[in-house]
Amino acid sequence: MQRSATTLAIMLTTSFLAASAGAANVEDPTLQIIAAAGKSVCQSTVRQLGATSQKIELCVSQGNFAHDVYVLKIDGNDVLKGIDDETTKGIFATHQGEKISLTCAPQLEEPTQVTAEKIDAVQKLMPALSADEARKTAISLDAVEIGRLCTAQRGDNSLLDVRVVFN
Repeated sequence: MQRSATTLAIMLTTSFLAASAGAANVEDPTLQIIAAAGKSVCQSTVRQLGATSQKIELCVSQGNFAHDVYVLKIDGNDVLKGIDDETTKGIFATHQGEKISLTCAPQLEEPTQVTAEKIDAVQKLMPALSADEARKTAISLDAVEIGRLCTAQRGDNSLLDVRVVFN
């Protein structure tokens, strides 16, 4: 059976992506979304699911003073949809008899220093804390969410890793 150049290119690309996915560092995914208020921004890749190659796409709509909405699509069809708080723990669905999950872990930027006054204030609120524990608590209280690291999986297989960056 003769295959077209397009079919061969898709097969080679899918093989390369599948091999790369196993070696990919989840901490530093190559796909990135720069979230924009009031807009849906997407990133996609192609994966082999069963006997066919399918487009896997993550779209993020950043809310204006509202929750961000995350949508995972397979071949243009919405498979998972949830708000940022839901994706922190993970959202789940079934697609073609397989469990699909999307988890988006918050990426935090903590201050490098904290004032003695802030440490004292934390210790006054929580007197049982040591000075070091109060310092760590003060730092965590001032942490800012700068993005999310989203991972979509089908069973135990990675479908997509995307770093979402907030402006």
